[in-house]
Amino acid sequence: MATKEEISMVGFEIVAYAGDAQTDLLAALDAAREGDFEKAEQLHKAMQEQGMKLDYVVEIDLPRNIARDRIMGRRVCKNDGNHPNNIFIDAIKPNGDACRVCGGELTARADDQDEAAINKRHDIYYDDKTGTLAAAHYFKALAEKGETKYIVLNGQGTIDSIKETLIKELGLN
Repeated sequence: MATKEEISMVGFEIVAYAGDAQTDLLAALDAAREGDFEKAEQLHKAMQEQGMKLDYVVEIDLPRNIARDRIMGRRVCKNDGNHPNNIFIDAIKPNGDACRVCGGELTARADDQDEAAINKRHDIYYDDKTGTLAAAHYFKALAEKGETKYIVLNGQGTIDSIKETLIKELGLN
């Protein structure tokens, strides 16, 4: 089990790393997004047969409008693309038009400014019948059977508050 110090960032995707299991998991989630839960069920069965247990699934709940604003607020540092800047998140807000880390020039990705494209991506994600949330809810059903733990976090808080809530939910505090 991870320690509190090992948890440094809350992700927006489920990531598993066990050789080919990562590819299989992503393929199963893609199929579930299309309403086909058979691959997710097959993956779950295969994991069980290999003695692999899915301990936690984390869903970060965030209203569409806030998610859209956060996407549209992302800025990329021309000096270093690993410097996170976002005009809508206080913890990583740039210094005016300059990178908050190095002072470099900032740009915005074109697809982050295309509201129609963002809405299309969100239509897929927020669809709880055939979208990404439907795939996540497959694992939520497993949690209701006691086969994993499904954690829902309120994504409207600060990065630190979300991280602290996750640490608490994982029992690492």
